[in-house]
Amino acid sequence: RAVECGGKLVIPAFALGRVQDVLFDLHWIVAEDLQRYANVKFHLDAPSAQKMNGIVLDAMGRTENNGRNGKVRPLWLGKQMFHWFGLDDTDPTHVQTVLDICRMTLTGSRGSTTAPKAHGSAIARAWRPIFRTIDARNRSVDERHSGASVYVVSSGSCDGGPAAWWLPKLLSSADTTVALAGFC
Repeated sequence: RAVECGGKLVIPAFALGRVQDVLFDLHWIVAEDLQRYANVKFHLDAPSAQKMNGIVLDAMGRTENNGRNGKVRPLWLGKQMFHWFGLDDTDPTHVQTVLDICRMTLTGSRGSTTAPKAHGSAIARAWRPIFRTIDARNRSVDERHSGASVYVVSSGSCDGGPAAWWLPKLLSSADTTVALAGFC
């Protein structure tokens, strides 16, 4: 709806777990059709989530060495994630690709390389950082933006934090949609 009418989509989400899931899902949607979402602006205003994202990334990067066959495997990255991206969880290059995808999703940076990945599924190759972080110094700048925008904001219950700041400003427009990502 936001893309079709050039409106705003606000997604209030809890800082630990839900924000990370929403970021991953939105990156996936964009990677499936880069052209359709090329003009959409994506904003993240979730200071608590941003503090936790580094901890989440550190956990995802931990590995264990299986003494029986000498293989090193990631502890926190499930095999399903490798399957989704058409990658092999036993190939160190592919493990790094999945970690780079997680880094792009949670920090907005490309990770170990600046070049797009040449292996994996079309989704893995198209994955790129899409979110711009909003902080208290520049919140008011983007509310004037015309065109489709997505705002992922912390405080999933909408009763405080960034969600309480953004909702009154954006709900005055009939082109704004609020998608609740948790219990509220």
